[in-house]
Amino acid sequence: MLNTTGTRDSNDTFYAKSLMTPQDVPMTEEAMGAMMEYLGTTGFESDTFWHVEIELYGGVDSAINNVPLNSTAFAHRNTLLTFQPYASSSNALPPYPEEAFGFVDGIVTSVTSNMPDDWNYGTYPNYIDDRLQDWQRLYYGEHYPRLEKLKAVLDPSDVFQFPTAIEEPDTYA
Repeated sequence: MLNTTGTRDSNDTFYAKSLMTPQDVPMTEEAMGAMMEYLGTTGFESDTFWHVEIELYGGVDSAINNVPLNSTAFAHRNTLLTFQPYASSSNALPPYPEEAFGFVDGIVTSVTSNMPDDWNYGTYPNYIDDRLQDWQRLYYGEHYPRLEKLKAVLDPSDVFQFPTAIEEPDTYA
């Protein structure tokens, strides 16, 4: 049985990631079912403290979607839902268990592997995931080349550097 009643200290050792689903191509029943199946099997077997936050971004009269796409760096104005899977180590202390990375990644994969190959999902840029492959596209979409140019002008010394920081133009493949 999944225990969600425990209290947590202010300390935590966790891994989180995100999935932003496009409003114009909603998740299929198969994708939703696969995620629920994954959580109901693998989730119950996990010895981590985990949860999945689900936020409604889009829909009729969404303030997020009312801002024109190219007005800001935020590339996911067409998002309907944002998921943030999160798992803590069993005692909230380091080290984070290696197998728990796969558990959290599996939550997202259970959805994305049950959607069309060209499904244009994204990830929320403020939920930093330094293990994320193709983060340039997933965080910033078509805005990334413009952000690279801004980085070159505004931060030529590369002061703002972290694993998923905007890179100088042509530094990634």
